[in-house]
Amino acid sequence: MIRAPHIEETGRLVELGEATGIFEPGESDALLRATLDAHHARQLAPPHEIWVWAAPATGRAAGWTYYGPSSRGEWEVFWIGVAPADHGQGVGAALLAFVEDRVLRAGGCVLYIETSSAPALAKARRFYERHGYVVIQVDRGHYGDSVDRVTFAKTLGEGLSGGARP
Repeated sequence: MIRAPHIEETGRLVELGEATGIFEPGESDALLRATLDAHHARQLAPPHEIWVWAAPATGRAAGWTYYGPSSRGEWEVFWIGVAPADHGQGVGAALLAFVEDRVLRAGGCVLYIETSSAPALAKARRFYERHGYVVIQVDRGHYGDSVDRVTFAKTLGEGLSGGARP
């Protein structure tokens, strides 16, 4: 089930952020907590949104996504994270499909996702490719001498399962 995050689960989501490898140590607390706090204070610039995937039986958060527009018709997934114990269970796919649908309904036509070339995020890069995203840019050494920024994109519409290539 996908729903808005509850204020009382901020700590759990920050822990998930740390566990995913998306953030460097300490960054999850600073970045994800700040985004969640802004969401709860209704200070996220509309239409930026943060959503949580929660287990239907328990309501416990197992993943989250944060996305927003980057320019006219173009949107960006800033973060999508799933608890490592829930990888391969469809949580990430459900969140990504949810975002694609919301972006398409908001008039978006292209969705971008930036990640790094760090080995810890290899699984995430394969996930994006399996869901129809293509690498459109690699910025060598963006995050350090041997860690590149990798930008994926997908054109939405015409059957969200594949979409046209940007």
